[in-house]
Amino acid sequence: MEIRAQTPNLIVAGLLAVTLVILRIMPPPQLDPDFNPVAPLPAMAGGLEGEPLRYCTIETCLRSFESAPNEPTDCPYCGGPSDDWSPAERRQLPPDTGLSRRIYHHPDGRRFVAAVVTSGRQRTSVHRPQMCLPGQGFVIERETTEILSRADGQPLEIRRLLLRRPSQPEQPYYEFVYWFSGWRGETTSYLRLAAWNMADSLWHNRVRPWAYVSMLTARPDGDPRPLDPAFQAFVVSLHQSLTIPD
Repeated sequence: MEIRAQTPNLIVAGLLAVTLVILRIMPPPQLDPDFNPVAPLPAMAGGLEGEPLRYCTIETCLRSFESAPNEPTDCPYCGGPSDDWSPAERRQLPPDTGLSRRIYHHPDGRRFVAAVVTSGRQRTSVHRPQMCLPGQGFVIERETTEILSRADGQPLEIRRLLLRRPSQPEQPYYEFVYWFSGWRGETTSYLRLAAWNMADSLWHNRVRPWAYVSMLTARPDGDPRPLDPAFQAFVVSLHQSLTIPD
């Protein structure tokens, strides 16, 4: 009876052992450089113009700001040096990571920040934002998964975070949404993404890039109502701009 009770555990252990042996004897997975999970961030999205965004590299500041071509790149808040990447991103992401980031202006004065991070050979490039947001000075107050309606009527699943930055008490809350896009489609589940990547390595001996798409905007309060209509419209419009036709 004891042996029978342990049978499932023995089977799992055996499968893991076989998997490890296969991984050791297989050649390293080959990167598929010709596969693009999403299109680049456009200069215009939803009728809104976007400008490149830079980050202050001073840890006590960590502010972001726009920098059009031929403009000074020193931080306007503290005068420190800046970079296309935040300090936390530089520390955590592999050197072959792709990054595109723009800030879009709404007519009412709000700003929508969009970013696309694309993985290379090392899959740690695309990760859960909950890992890096604290390094950028944010505190996560709430997380939900929501379904938006695309222009073609199809559902668009997003992960929505309500953020707070204690160093900026004048701005109580931020709204943040994200999803992952790649060869198997789109998902907000990092566990599902990891499973797809493992299957790709085991069965096809291939590494195909994935993209982590995120958008951020300030909101005046912490009311857990649905996304602001203007921000929701922008999210849907930018998704359409990034989708590569089959």
